[in-house]
Amino acid sequence: MKRPTIFSTILLLTIFSPTNGSLADTFGADSNTFAIEFVDVGNPGNVADTTGLPNPAGTVDYAYRIGKYEISEDMIDKANALGDLGITHNSRSASQPATSVSWFEAAQFINWLNTSTDSVPAYKFDGDGSFQVWEAGDAGYNPDNLYRNSLARYFLPGTHEWYKAAYYDPVADVYYNYPTGSNSIPDGLDDEDDPEFDAVFYDGDHNPEPNDVTDVGITSPYGTAGQGGNIAEWIESAESLDNGAPPTGRHVRGGQWDDEYTKLWPDIVGGGAAGTGYFFVGFRVASAVIALPGDYNGDGTVNAADYVVYRNRQAGIGGTTLINEGETPGMVTIEDYNFWKQHYGDTLGSGAATHVAESLRSEIRRGGDSETSVSERLPHVPNVPEPATSALLVITLPFIACLERRRLRSA
Repeated sequence: MKRPTIFSTILLLTIFSPTNGSLADTFGADSNTFAIEFVDVGNPGNVADTTGLPNPAGTVDYAYRIGKYEISEDMIDKANALGDLGITHNSRSASQPATSVSWFEAAQFINWLNTSTDSVPAYKFDGDGSFQVWEAGDAGYNPDNLYRNSLARYFLPGTHEWYKAAYYDPVADVYYNYPTGSNSIPDGLDDEDDPEFDAVFYDGDHNPEPNDVTDVGITSPYGTAGQGGNIAEWIESAESLDNGAPPTGRHVRGGQWDDEYTKLWPDIVGGGAAGTGYFFVGFRVASAVIALPGDYNGDGTVNAADYVVYRNRQAGIGGTTLINEGETPGMVTIEDYNFWKQHYGDTLGSGAATHVAESLRSEIRRGGDSETSVSERLPHVPNVPEPATSALLVITLPFIACLERRRLRSA
């Protein structure tokens, strides 16, 4: 059997690489560039958990994103260099989580993420650097949460947002006792040289420090890493759960590297003074859904893979609706095809994306086949009759269709 050339294989992998529901946003410039990887948390209006704290907990009525990993020292250092933020933290290594960062400093870091990407600050500080609540005359004022500006793209996760991402399984529609997608006690880090573990917590020997943010064990059902163990994390919410006034206390959740497994439970909530940095507390960032028109698979680029999604939805494969579509929500029509052609080649960061917060139309598809596995069952993917915007498709899609026919004959 004749094998595809290396060039054709690269094009195939580029166009049809699978998406796992995560997408990295890039910040900074030159040597101070860094990326934060987010996972999608969909399923708006999910059932609440009545076994944890607060009670009830975990219901969120909108789609959002949350950082897959905790914020690292390297990210803080690069933001400091570009934004003159002056945020202090423990010095372990660039890839370990930044701790001894106060809640106010975490809020300043997040404000810089917003302003450096043409969004509005999430949190309000006056000219003296003192935290203030948003008021009715401010753009983005939300009477239900005076801490967070509703127009901001990035923010600290609130109690329910953090809880849902950690403990809820949208497929089984259940909450677990641990942020590892399980009710069984996870295998902890027995010692600093333990190569196999489910979560980073005390499990028989003292661990001198947290692990790298990407080396923290099993992820939650949504794909977050390290929400149980490694470090405790600041939550946006006040300890009273009333974000209507600027008290100093804020929630802390998740346990830490030298805690026992019980600190990973959903009914364990800590707290701390917002102006104090604790050596065991860091944070992760959450984000509003960023909608890219025509990006039907949600991978941040409008390309051939989105046409495959369109074809699949027409056939009822993987559902009957599209995310990031045009003026026909709830239906898959020729207008969606034309909408995709119009936006072909757009990417996040190209100016084509729109900020969509608390929107059912931003609901993230979960479950079912990946678009790659579904596309392999299609016998033919036709060329798109738009030479100016689809030259790459004209070159590659006949090859893909030919390859598919060979695969079917050889099965």
